[in-house]
Amino acid sequence: MADFLFLSELLHQLPYGTLRAWLKRLRSSGSPFITVFLNKILLTEPDIKGFFDSLFDSGLNAVILGENAVIRSAVRDYLNSYPQMFVRPLNLPGKAPGAGAVLHEHEGTKFWIAALSTPNDRQPSDDPVKVFVNWIGSKQDDYPIFVFISGTDIPLKKAIAWYLGNLPHRIFITGVGMGNSANLLEKSPERFFALDIGTIGCEKNICGWNPEDWWQKFHEKNHIEYTPPTGKIISEYLSFSLDEKKGISDLKISGSML
Repeated sequence: MADFLFLSELLHQLPYGTLRAWLKRLRSSGSPFITVFLNKILLTEPDIKGFFDSLFDSGLNAVILGENAVIRSAVRDYLNSYPQMFVRPLNLPGKAPGAGAVLHEHEGTKFWIAALSTPNDRQPSDDPVKVFVNWIGSKQDDYPIFVFISGTDIPLKKAIAWYLGNLPHRIFITGVGMGNSANLLEKSPERFFALDIGTIGCEKNICGWNPEDWWQKFHEKNHIEYTPPTGKIISEYLSFSLDEKKGISDLKISGSML
């Protein structure tokens, strides 16, 4: 039996020590495997090295990235240097750095973490379903697969979840961006679809920006230096347990204020 915590999307840098202290509290009653999702912050965070160092220091087991993973060279360097730590979308085109699927083992349980993203104008990508089906056909094992789907095309994300759900494999699907952190489309010991597990960030933010700054930059088109928002922090995550014989149990989406 292995316990898991899939943290939602971290939208901006948190005050020093906040993430580490939160993870310490989450681990107070056990030793779950903990992941976090990053995408928007990969474009706004000015100090990628310092930010990633703080993630390593916090005790995370894995970091799942969205389509912004390969836009900045500083992020690409980390994908090459820490292939076991980072998972970027499997369907990024060409010779994208890093890995789109990584095999992990925790508490004696082996499992895959894979990522997919829907296509967009900023970052081209290959067909997520075709890429995933080709990858799964090349595997030589039947370990459970946790698939994190990101992107702004909500109907396509639902369609991908539906398609993957019909494959003859143990596939558990999660993600962000649906606008509803309780979007559990299906739940059973052998499968779950949790297409939005919420966000982690200041209670008053727009895509990781102070509302006033967002308005000036994206609506008024003014040059604004990025400053992380401050205030009460909302933290949401998906928790569950996995038994290799009995499957998934105790699945729930939780949230708290930091």
